[in-house]
Amino acid sequence: MERKEHQPVRGVRAVKRRELAIVKEYEKAAKDNDQKYFNTENGPITQRLSQISPIFPSPFGRFGKTGDKVHALVAVMAKARVSKQNIAWGRGEDTEKLDLSIETAYIRPRPRMSQVGNGGLSAADRRQEWSRTLCRTLCGG
Repeated sequence: MERKEHQPVRGVRAVKRRELAIVKEYEKAAKDNDQKYFNTENGPITQRLSQISPIFPSPFGRFGKTGDKVHALVAVMAKARVSKQNIAWGRGEDTEKLDLSIETAYIRPRPRMSQVGNGGLSAADRRQEWSRTLCRTLCGG
């Protein structure tokens, strides 16, 4: 099943732009360090980077958005976990048979309030204060 996602009005999604920027940053850093330490542009650092390529950028947006590569990685991880656990279930080693959709949801990254900037932090503070007030009211303290 293909994921449908919000497409921006103009240009490329921010996460996709960041994916491309990460690759360029790694390549530039390798060339800069080759120039700095080995006085050449295509030195051992750049060569090693090209040996281990392709680079797997995995940026996350401000509200937990991520790229297709991360979604593909999550799907592979979930399938592997379900396969392994179902083999164990078939042997009687595990008590329940896993479901792919549940495992995918478990592995899929979710944004944390502390990761979405000042608005998220102030919302978390308001929730904590509300919780304390409620506890004092209900607990009589």
